[in-house]
Amino acid sequence: MREPFFGGVRLVDQKAASRRKQIGSVPAPELMTFPMNLCPSCPAVPCVRVGERVRMGQKIGEGGEAGVPVHSSVSGTVLAVEPRPTAAGEAFLAVVVKNDALDTPAPDIQPRERIETRSAEELLHIIREAGVVDLDGGGAPTHARLRAARGRVDFLILNGMEGEPYLTGEYRLLMERPGEIVAGAAILRQILGVKETCLAVERTRGEAIDLFEDTGFLTKNGIRLVPLPPKYPLGTDRELARMVARRRVPLRGKAEDVGVFVLDVATAAAIARAVLDGVSFVSRIVTVAGGAVRRTRNCEVRIGTPLRALVSAASGFRGEPYKVLVGGPMTGVAQFDLEVPVEKTTSALLALTGAEDVPPEPPRCIRCGRCVSVCPMGLLPMYLSIYAARRDFRMLDKLELDLCTECGACAYICPGRVPLVHQLRMAKHEKRMSETGGDALAGR
Repeated sequence: MREPFFGGVRLVDQKAASRRKQIGSVPAPELMTFPMNLCPSCPAVPCVRVGERVRMGQKIGEGGEAGVPVHSSVSGTVLAVEPRPTAAGEAFLAVVVKNDALDTPAPDIQPRERIETRSAEELLHIIREAGVVDLDGGGAPTHARLRAARGRVDFLILNGMEGEPYLTGEYRLLMERPGEIVAGAAILRQILGVKETCLAVERTRGEAIDLFEDTGFLTKNGIRLVPLPPKYPLGTDRELARMVARRRVPLRGKAEDVGVFVLDVATAAAIARAVLDGVSFVSRIVTVAGGAVRRTRNCEVRIGTPLRALVSAASGFRGEPYKVLVGGPMTGVAQFDLEVPVEKTTSALLALTGAEDVPPEPPRCIRCGRCVSVCPMGLLPMYLSIYAARRDFRMLDKLELDLCTECGACAYICPGRVPLVHQLRMAKHEKRMSETGGDALAGR
């Protein structure tokens, strides 16, 4: 019998409107903006100048040894290299390209043959040069994670859980492009040398489950399908290692510490395109949904496309949205400027009405303890909130604030509507800035 999942919440998934929407496209507008922090942990350095001609897939930013490069998703002319706002609410150095609408490809975009004869180091180099990062929200350089895991893991889990409401991009990827995911899994096995590969999906994804079970497509390719309960946030590396591989990750450890490597299905597909087709990471699937948009969509969107173009592709707003989010409603970031660009980790653009995101009354903790019962890390969010307000970093350390994954389960379940995730996220930022001697308010 499978172990129960501690904590978490059962969400109203709000996926009915987008689940059956096939992957469409969004035309690239005239101006495209490419922040050099598309890999958040390792920003790139621009390697083009104003006035220079660039081609689609050409490198325009060089990542450091631990980072990844940034590529242009269109051909055209560099108009500016200057700070521009990002979805995170901060200005960051960016390259602005005027799209010539020709999509002239870079000359090095060529399919590759005989991949099975390439070494793991060669494959890792290809993945890095293509700019592939983990698309589950973290944006970590995929090649670096794979290199660190080599020789330490024997179990690969492809994460297809996609637990946040509204989001269905990965589900459509499973339904429409399963071959890319399977090809990515084969490349991952070649790099890691793992013995077992599983695909984890929610039990509610009946169509995808039936498709794979009826055709035997996964089994033929050495992948075992594992349906799991639709409980959020079950799709974390830690919980997937425990639920699928039956291995417990140490409190401050990673899944790799117990021999398990977890990667989301969208990143696996990106690896396949990079290695087999020679295509740089210049586009991703984004769900455009919410009660305030006229037409819900799943779209293949080029990196650098302004959010306003996604709204246009959804036929605009029905009315003034109460809130616009980049990402899911549990972990997404509210937006005030629709000119900010789609980034590699942009999974969704949600325009919510007041009925979907009820305006809170003055928030207050009623000491019910429900936030404690749903925290998958076993933390005490109500007390973390109290000490965050006091900026008592000593107590925040004692209560292990750094273990918070910012999944949002505590804020979702809170009857007093306390914005716990925002409070704890800001507490982490202020604590980090206090330790480095920076201005704690600089990133707000």
